Amino acid sequence: MFFSWLENHFKNKSNSVLLLCDLGYPEALDLMKVFPQRVLNVGVSEQNAALVAKGLCAEGFEVFIYGISSFTLWRCAEVLKLYFGPEDSLRIIGNGGGLGYGLMGTTHHSIDDLGLVSLWPTWTSWIPARDQEVPEVLTLLTQNAGPQYLRLTNNAATGKNSFEPLRAFSQGDKLTVVTVGPMVDLALEAAHQETGVQTFCIGKWPVDLEKINQHFAKTGRLLFIEEHQEPGSLSSQIKSQLDGSRKNIRSLTLSKSNTAGSRDALLKMQGLDKKSIASHIVSMKNRVHDKD
Repeated sequence: MFFSWLENHFKNKSNSVLLLCDLGYPEALDLMKVFPQRVLNVGVSEQNAALVAKGLCAEGFEVFIYGISSFTLWRCAEVLKLYFGPEDSLRIIGNGGGLGYGLMGTTHHSIDDLGLVSLWPTWTSWIPARDQEVPEVLTLLTQNAGPQYLRLTNNAATGKNSFEPLRAFSQGDKLTVVTVGPMVDLALEAAHQETGVQTFCIGKWPVDLEKINQHFAKTGRLLFIEEHQEPGSLSSQIKSQLDGSRKNIRSLTLSKSNTAGSRDALLKMQGLDKKSIASHIVSMKNRVHDKD
């Protein structure tokens, strides 16, 4: 979806450039044949890609860097932090967000990316919930000023909803569930037999926190579900800014692990599968509201 969208984008925007971090996807090779002067493979050198991108941005180019999420950020974090500002049209496309590359091991697990990018005040993060949203998100992303990070994690589930930075998927007055990106469909499946559960999905960061705060004030109970480690997570940042008792807030997040496996297997191992989430939803919904 990304490369199909990018080919059309290149046709309409002559100053766009793609930098690849030594990935041999056939789609990328096809794009390179069509636009040989605008697609560059910089090799296994993400920091070099960032430096080249800064030079191109300074000359007025829009620059896409495409690579594995964990590498495109951390390997060049110093460059991204120091050199890029609101004047730069940089778009980092990080594939395998969360545990998307679970089988490849810890080096490929991207469970601290959103926390890292949130430290940089001029950056915006985008977290599509479903694959079908990617083209729409890319169009919105390129309309934003400053550096942008797109976190891609496969989720083939479909729906009729269009992308929103903060979207309500279900209504309820007993429990507020806040998910990030593709975790929303697991939460919806887990809660489908429960009434009174309001489910939100964060698709963009920073996001309007007041809407979450208002609903938390009504339900008095809040459950975060995020494919990210707890320190630096979006849920931890939201939690620190909410009104009300922290005793009524619970977060289902990830712990760092050296285990390799499929994304589904790793999520289950860490309690982020449908059955575990359902258990937490029931427990939180029926919990006595502690106002202290």
